Amino acid sequence: MKSIGKTERHYSLLLNALKTQRQLSTKEAASLLNVSESTARRLFGELAKSGKVIRTFGGIAYSRNNTENEDYIFSREVLQHTDIKTSIGNAAAETLHSGDIIYIDAGSTTLQFAQAVCQRIESGQLSNLIVVTNSIKHTRVFGSLCTVFTTGGEYQENSDSFVGALAEDFVSKFNYSKCFLGCDGASLSQGASSKNLDSARISQCALNRSSQTYLLMVSHKMEHPSFYCFAPTHMIDCIITDDSLNPEIKAAYARTNIRLVTVSPEAAVG
Repeated sequence: MKSIGKTERHYSLLLNALKTQRQLSTKEAASLLNVSESTARRLFGELAKSGKVIRTFGGIAYSRNNTENEDYIFSREVLQHTDIKTSIGNAAAETLHSGDIIYIDAGSTTLQFAQAVCQRIESGQLSNLIVVTNSIKHTRVFGSLCTVFTTGGEYQENSDSFVGALAEDFVSKFNYSKCFLGCDGASLSQGASSKNLDSARISQCALNRSSQTYLLMVSHKMEHPSFYCFAPTHMIDCIITDDSLNPEIKAAYARTNIRLVTVSPEAAVG
C-alpha cells in the first residue's frame, strides 16, 4: 500500500504555517521541519511550481492566487450541481447491503449519498449498517438510524469535518467492506487527488482498510488531477459520476478493471 511520505508532510506543515504567518524565511522553515536550509529551499521550489506559494528574497510567501483553503467551502459546494450529486448519491446507496461497515468521506457529494442511505434504511431496505465518518454533517444526517462512529480530531471549519493524527488513527482502527470518497480531481494515470493534504490522509487511511473503494465525483473533475494523489488507480474499484463524461474517457476506463457508473441528473427525481 502507498502512504503519504515525509515530503508531503513537509508541504502540509509549510502550507499550514503560511495560513497564519503568510510568509516564511528559509531559516524558519528549516527549524519548523527540522531539516537543512538547502532542503527547505528545495521544498520551496517544488511548492512554487504548484502555484501555492511564491518565492521571496530568503523565503516564501502565500500566493494570492492560491485557493487551497478558499475554493472548498462546504456551505457553498453543497449548493452546486445538486441534481447531479443527488443522482450520484442515489446510485452509490444502491451498492450497499445490510451489515456493511462503511466509511464516508466529508463532502457535498458524499452528503447526498448519506441522505440516500438514510432513505434506504427508513424504507426497510437496509439494516445493521455501521458507518464511520469524519464529517459532522454526515453524523447528524444518520442520527439514530444506524450505528455511527465519528472520528474526532482537529476541527476543519471549511469542510465541517475532523482531520489530523487523531482522526487518522481512529479511521485506521476499522475494517471496512466499502469506503465512499470524494476528491478534487482524478485521472486514469494518477488516480484520485486532493488539494488538501489533511483530507487526503484521512481518505488514504480509509481505503487502506477497505475491501472496496468507491469514488463519487462530478464529471468535470475527471482527467483534471489536483495537488496530491491519495488513491492510485489500482486501488479504486468503482467510480460513480454523471453521464456528461467525455466518451473518450469512458472508453479509456472500459479498458481497465475500474467499474465506471454514469448517471443522469433525471435519476434524482422521485
